Amino acid sequence: MRKQALSLEEYAKSLSNRDEAINAAYLSGAYTLKEVGNFFKLHYSRVSKIVAKSKT
Repeated sequence: MRKQALSLEEYAKSLSNRDEAINAAYLSGAYTLKEVGNFFKLHYSRVSKIVAKSKT
C-alpha cells in the first residue's frame, strides 16, 4: 500500500530548508512541478532545477 503524501503546507512546515521541502514534496509523487512551484511561488523550471540539484 502506498504511503499517503503530506500536504504541501505540511512539507513546508516540517522541513526547515525550502529546497528540502520542495524536493520531498515532488518526490512523494503526489504533486507536479507546477503544483509545487505554485505553492512555493516559483516557476516550475526552478523547481525542476532544485530537484535535479538534490540528486547530485
